[in-house]
Amino acid sequence: MVAKQYHIGDILGVTTGVFLREGHFVELRDLDESVGKSELYNQMPWLKKIQFPSDALEDKSREEKSAFIDSWLEAVADKYGETHMVYPRGQAPVQPTMPRPSKAAANPQKTLRDFVRRRKNSPRA
Repeated sequence: MVAKQYHIGDILGVTTGVFLREGHFVELRDLDESVGKSELYNQMPWLKKIQFPSDALEDKSREEKSAFIDSWLEAVADKYGETHMVYPRGQAPVQPTMPRPSKAAANPQKTLRDFVRRRKNSPRA
């Protein structure tokens, strides 16, 4: 395996043990077999902070579970970044990688200023 970009959902599928993205079984298996949970934690220690709230899925229909997982995963991707470079065992750089949040999460003050500016300029009903 060579270093490769993986979606945060596939990475979290390995670290949480929860299958988060339908149709991505091959990527999940490849990532688990070639890198593994402990190596992912070595490369990205911040992953340890992310816990999947599996109790939130109790007593929900399949559609509700799917919608909840999609929503949760979108929020995680906004906070930590959608894709990350993953290196094979023993080939990771010495410095662990840091999360790359989405542009909105990266500068919350700018996002708030833009919201207030749009709000001031919008016509009142």
